[in-house]
Amino acid sequence: TINNITGASITNTISIKPATGVNATIEGNTGTTGNTSIIKLNGAKYIVIDGSNTANGTTRNLTIRNLGTSTSSAVIWLGSASSTVAPVGCTIKNCIIKGASPSTTLAGIYSGIGTTVSATYGTANASAAAQSDISITNNSISSSTYGVIVHGYRTSPYNSSWNINSNSIGSETSSEYIGKVGVFVNYIINGTSSISENTIFNIKGTQANPTGLQALTLANTSISKNNIYSLWYTGTEGYGGKGLELATNYTNANVSILNNIISDVRGDGWASLSGDGIVGIRLGVAAGYNAVTNGVKLYNNTVNLAYGSYTGYNTATLSAALYL
Repeated sequence: TINNITGASITNTISIKPATGVNATIEGNTGTTGNTSIIKLNGAKYIVIDGSNTANGTTRNLTIRNLGTSTSSAVIWLGSASSTVAPVGCTIKNCIIKGASPSTTLAGIYSGIGTTVSATYGTANASAAAQSDISITNNSISSSTYGVIVHGYRTSPYNSSWNINSNSIGSETSSEYIGKVGVFVNYIINGTSSISENTIFNIKGTQANPTGLQALTLANTSISKNNIYSLWYTGTEGYGGKGLELATNYTNANVSILNNIISDVRGDGWASLSGDGIVGIRLGVAAGYNAVTNGVKLYNNTVNLAYGSYTGYNTATLSAALYL
C-alpha cells in the first residue's frame, strides 16, 4: 500500500521502475481474501509506475501479478483513502499486468472507493473523492475478468482528465484471456479524457455479454482508434458480444467515437438489441443501464460482426452493427 506522500507534486513525482537492463516481477498471492490487490495507491498522489527499464522507454520490463483466487481482488488498485483524499496525477505505464485467471481476479487495474473491489455500478463502490489526471498507458493487461474498471466520484468535481491509451487488453493464450469486459468506466466527467488506441481482444467464454468497452455517465471524452475484436459468448443461454457501449447520462456530453474498428462479435444471441443481442456499437445502453445519450459524435467507425450466432438460443435472434 502506498499512501499519500508529503512533498509529492506535479514537479516532484515518485517513480517505481526497474533498473537499467533488469526484467523485474512483483508477484503475490492474496489468496481467497477479498478487497485486496498487489499494489494499492491509497489516496497517493503523483506516483509513476513505469515498467520500462530504460529512460523514457516504452518497453515492458515489469510484470505485476496477483495469483490469488478471490473474485473481488485486483492487481493494481487506485483507491480513495477518505472523502477528501484520492489518487491524483498518477501514471501506470509500460507494465505487464496479470491476474490469476479470467474467472478469478476481478480487474487488472481497479479505481474506486478504498474499501471494496467490485464490478457493481453504484454509489457504494464509487471513489469517495475525485480522482483526476490519471494515465494508464502502454500496458499489457490479461488474466482477469475485467481489464480496467473505473468507478468515478459521483458528485462535482467528479473524476476528470483520464487517459486510457495504447494498452493491449487480452491475450492469445486462452488461460490468460479477459473474462467479461475489457474497459468499464463510469463518472468521468470534467477535464478532457481519452480512451484511445487500445487493442481489446479475445474476450471469450460463457460469461454473459462479453464486451470490449463500456462507458456509463461519461462526458468530455474521445473514444478513438481502438481495435476491438473476438468477443465471443460461447454458452447457450441467449447472450451476445458487444463491441462498444455508451450511455452518457448527459444531454450535452461532448463525447466523440471516432475511427474505431470492431470485428468478430459472436454469441447465441437474443431477441432484443437493447438487451442481450449481438451488437457492434450500442448507444443509450451500457452495462445493462438505459440513459439519456446526447452530445455524441459518431464518425468513421468500422464494424464487421463477421460470424453471427452460435447454436443455442435461436428464436428471433437479432444482431446489429449499430444500435441507437
